[in-house]
Amino acid sequence: MAKLIFILIIGIIILNYLLNRVLEYLNISRCSTTLPSELEGIYSSEKYSKSQKYLIVNYRFALLTDTFDIAIILLMFFYQGFDYVNNIALGFTQNYILSALLFFGILMFASDIIGIPFDIYDTFVIEKRFGFNKTTANTFIGDKLKTYLLAAILGGGILALIIWFYHLTSNLFWLYAWILVSIFMYLWPCSIPLL
Repeated sequence: MAKLIFILIIGIIILNYLLNRVLEYLNISRCSTTLPSELEGIYSSEKYSKSQKYLIVNYRFALLTDTFDIAIILLMFFYQGFDYVNNIALGFTQNYILSALLFFGILMFASDIIGIPFDIYDTFVIEKRFGFNKTTANTFIGDKLKTYLLAAILGGGILALIIWFYHLTSNLFWLYAWILVSIFMYLWPCSIPLL
């Protein structure tokens, strides 16, 4: 049974990746740098051409980054990377909430660190090439630190509650988790200012 579940998970991950690539390809294949006649006199031909080139460059870059991401995920599955991280978390604490937070924290932090070169290229090369970059190195680092802080406080808090719901009511935890996430998504934009 465990092998079947493993195969299903891998199949779903690969199928999702392939489906997204096909949809993105179909979308980008319709791009043209020539302004459609319907937009003549409404939209600048130069701006339209630039926006289409920007979409194409971002599509190609996303193809590279998404392929890299799925390769890392598959390697983690096939070489028991998640089990390794879980053992590290359990080595620090046996508390089910703290070990789960540590597990996901390690994964998220490692994923972000691995993705930093892609973020830098996207921000300081692609965005700069098209004139959209207003970010300095200090702003980039500051934004990263704020992201880590928000993820630790908000993400960690929500995850801790979801794990607690699971241990408290294993059959209905999904309902409590759904309610919690729905309330958070509803209240977040209007009650908590961004850093």
